[in-house]
Formats: sequence, structure tokens, C-alpha cells
Amino acid sequence: MTYGELVQSVLINSQDTRYNRISFDQVEALSRKMQEIKTPPLHPYEVTARISASVIPELLMRAIELQAVIDNARVAIALERHHLRHGVYPEALDVLYPEFLDVVPVDRVTGESLRYFLRSDGRPCVYSVGINRTDDDGLPRNERELGDWVWQYSMPDGFHLEGFYQRATHR
Repeated sequence: MTYGELVQSVLINSQDTRYNRISFDQVEALSRKMQEIKTPPLHPYEVTARISASVIPELLMRAIELQAVIDNARVAIALERHHLRHGVYPEALDVLYPEFLDVVPVDRVTGESLRYFLRSDGRPCVYSVGINRTDDDGLPRNERELGDWVWQYSMPDGFHLEGFYQRATHR
């Protein structure tokens, strides 16, 4: 299979229509398969395909992450609308459908429900598990591979921005 055929196949098959999302598994598979191809390009078009294909997995991962941010923001808005109307945050996200959401979004990485809980101070926390596929209990990501994709109203207790920014500037 040529690089171009591989990329075309994965792009076509990466859509998970059941959850209206890009399949995280397909993106990871594309990345692995691209690393396995060791043959030199035989045609100028294949050279072009390899160059452009090398950025596709990262672009798809970024698209997944940005869609998760949008989903979390939609849920956060629905939570606030629920709170304004009923005076409390709901116990579960399913309560938001159909009054505040046309559909309750799923985690873009796992396809499962978004995680949601009320913090000890009563603030809601909505999150996706993120690239590492590990539920870090709503701890915001501090590196590309670590932590969850969290919608936050403010920083959780014990989270210090100074340390976060120091880590970010030393990359």
C-alpha cells in the first residue's frame, strides 16, 4: 500500500459516524502504519504524499482536542442555563437533554460519556480524558500527554499557575 492510499484509507475510515467524531484509534493506527513504511518513495506523487501525510496525525489529534473543547463549552453553557432556571446544577449531564442540549456530547477520545461532577465548593467540572486515555479525575492537562481536557470556571484547589507556566516555558 502506498502512502497516498494509506492516508486516503485512514481519512475515509477515521470518521466514527455513530458518535459524530474522528476516531482516535484510527488516527493512532495511521501514525503507527506511517512509521512502519520503510520503502523509499518510487514516484514524485508519493514523495508529496509522504511529506503532507507526516502532519496529518497531528492535525487530526488537534481537531479532536478542539472539538472536545467545543463540546465541553456547550455543556458548560447548558449547565449554567440549568442553574439559572432551577437554582442548582444537575446531578448528571443527561438531565440537560432535551431542554438545554439537543444531544449530550460524548468524550471525543473514548466515545463514552463526558465526565462530570460537582467539586467540593459546588462548582461543576466537565472533562474528557484526553490523549493519555486515563481519567485523571478532572486534573487539567499540564503537558501534551498528561491530564484531562477540562472545562473550568476557575482553577481547582491546589493548582498553581506559576508552576504550570514555568513547565510550559521550559519545553
